Amino acid sequence: MQTHETNHYDILIIGGGAIGNSLALALGSLPLRVALVEATPKPATHQRSNSPPQVEFWEKSKDLRAIALAHSAQQMFSAMNVWDEIAPHAEPVSMVHVSNRGRFGITRLTAKEQAVPALGYVVPAEQLNATLSLRAETLSNLTIFRPATLQTLTQQADGNHEATLQTADGQQTLTSTLIVAADGGRSKVRELLSIDAKAHHYDESALVATVDCALPHQGVAYERFTDTGPVALLPLRGGQRAGLVWTVPSGQLEHYQQLSDADFLAALQQSFGYRLGRFQSVTPRMTYPLIQVKAKQQIRPGVVLLGNAMHTLHPIAGQGLNLGLRDVAVLAEVLSDACRQSQSIDDFAVLERFYAWRKQEQAAIRWFTHGLAYLFTSTLPPVVIGRNLGMLAFDHLAPIKQPLTRYTLGLAGRVPRLARGLAPNKYS
Repeated sequence: MQTHETNHYDILIIGGGAIGNSLALALGSLPLRVALVEATPKPATHQRSNSPPQVEFWEKSKDLRAIALAHSAQQMFSAMNVWDEIAPHAEPVSMVHVSNRGRFGITRLTAKEQAVPALGYVVPAEQLNATLSLRAETLSNLTIFRPATLQTLTQQADGNHEATLQTADGQQTLTSTLIVAADGGRSKVRELLSIDAKAHHYDESALVATVDCALPHQGVAYERFTDTGPVALLPLRGGQRAGLVWTVPSGQLEHYQQLSDADFLAALQQSFGYRLGRFQSVTPRMTYPLIQVKAKQQIRPGVVLLGNAMHTLHPIAGQGLNLGLRDVAVLAEVLSDACRQSQSIDDFAVLERFYAWRKQEQAAIRWFTHGLAYLFTSTLPPVVIGRNLGMLAFDHLAPIKQPLTRYTLGLAGRVPRLARGLAPNKYS
């Protein structure tokens, strides 16, 4: 990691997390000076004898989300030489089992059908974020400002942007050729640059926790649609632990929050059933309101929005982070190509190539997740009948099942080099 030799950078990434740190790692071999601004302190680590530093056990964190990484995301992290550090905490998904409580529809997706080692991998969110953050600390072309927050952002006459940061040592001013917003759904960059965003409130919230099950999950991820909302159980390391994402109407959220652990598990058991036996215990529950957000601009001269700063999706089908990571892969590739061709990264044509590549898949995934959220929460009889017939058809018709599954794996269309397991500056 660089010291602060000068306050001008080629790229200034606002926001760490999985998106910001992944972009920093993807740019690590390029001849660019990169800075990253992160609001949270450095992750705590502990050192075992004769072993590299390890992130503190994830359950000590306040963030108990389980993240489902698509096959393409695993390929990206492998290409960036960080997967070996993530893998010990990742549970391979051999099957996705989709069902509708009290109905006849069922769909199964398997890794074997897709000829991949796993459909994806489930990783504790805090473990993933901390691992990426600690690896970013080792990059020679990266300067990290943390804890630090963005205060002002203005474009100068020469086209560069000037950013004022609030740090532990006071205010600091940086300039950058390219600003990358990776600062989440309530993006400060969006606010300061007056980039409007359209929001759709689902009037639903996600209850997130970890549950212990009586039976082994065997690498199966479950998505079960119920009258109160989808219940997702994602397999975690340990064989009998699962990450829970239970979507409930916001009006019922207080009821579920106030339940004792025993009553909560009983309610969950009634909704999910006994495919994993009896639920044994549950961690403290976290809640998130569900909103779809889409910024009206992803690029403008000297600026690009990534991840939730650009599009926040309904968690159904686990596409949000994976879509953002594919945005990272494409941006790294077009910037790598620009460097190879001696093209300035402040040439707007570079960002236009990025956007032209990404806009179709982004729109398709937004439509897909929004449509599923409506389809599986509607109680209208024609919709209920149609979705059950559709699930049966999907499970048995390979010409429909195969391409859609490839799409959710991140393997459809024009796939960036990182998502194919190649470094962004290498060519097949």
